[in-house]
Amino acid sequence: MSKIIFTADDYGVIPGVDRGIIDAVNAGLINSVAAFGNHINSRERTKILEYNTPGKQVEIGCHLTLTSGEPLTKGVKWMLRNDGFFRTYTQHERPGKAATMNIDQRAAVKGELKAQIESLLRDGGVLKHLSSHHNTLSWFQDYWEITMELAKEYSIPTRNPILRPIGDKNRYNNIVRLLSLDNLSKDQRAAMKQFQKDLHTYIVSLPANAKPAMAVATDARAYGKVFSNLISSQKMGVEAGKTAQEVNDELISLKGRNETVEFIFHIIRDHYPALSEMKKSVQRKFSNYSGINDGYFTGRIIEHRVLKRVVIPAGISLSSWSNL
Repeated sequence: MSKIIFTADDYGVIPGVDRGIIDAVNAGLINSVAAFGNHINSRERTKILEYNTPGKQVEIGCHLTLTSGEPLTKGVKWMLRNDGFFRTYTQHERPGKAATMNIDQRAAVKGELKAQIESLLRDGGVLKHLSSHHNTLSWFQDYWEITMELAKEYSIPTRNPILRPIGDKNRYNNIVRLLSLDNLSKDQRAAMKQFQKDLHTYIVSLPANAKPAMAVATDARAYGKVFSNLISSQKMGVEAGKTAQEVNDELISLKGRNETVEFIFHIIRDHYPALSEMKKSVQRKFSNYSGINDGYFTGRIIEHRVLKRVVIPAGISLSSWSNL
């Protein structure tokens, strides 16, 4: 029997996103949340999530990032803009020109990611899983090795970086490499391309004692079209219907397999009249959360409506990260 985990990403930066995730948890639509640990009041925000979802079995994880917000440590300066915030994922940098990091650089990256985890463990915080914002930690082998080390050290599962549908995954990877022409060296782009090509084989071939618990794959098909502007609420509903059908078809196909798959969603409060209010609440000067425009809000409302239209077939159930 196949099992599924429904995760909402990017908790802890934008109030409208946080509110939408809380609504989805209370409606029983999701059972997993990926929360940032390096944005303002990250732990306090997860406490708000816990307080406002009484009786719900929601499992909070750390959404590790090297491409959003401000670092918690001082060792990863090559990744930062002049104002001290992380560069966005389209401008991400590696130290120097080498394809791999040296021991000290690797330790600095691990130290930053560990600090993000620890920030969410304060005051009795409990983490059930790890994930990576923009899937950045699967771009290079040393990043992914650090992720696995942390998952093993904290004895928690991590998101599988192998994304479905495969065509969308390949398209995203190609776009990232193209946008990185100015900020990654030729050797670094080649290393990225090779590791992304070998990723599935690499993970499958890992010995059991080196591999953290993870789902068979991560399904991102709910992430639909990228919009450049705001569309009407009615058109949002039409787009949501199309994507929901794709998600439901995939769920039906899972009935014939024995897999555990994580489905990820990027949602915001589904209240169209409040869009202008939600946009005003985004304080980018404090969060450096990139990509905020009308299209951003359009896509997230659509994904929330996709989630509301998903029908989990008989024989498949929402599962816990602890069951992996």
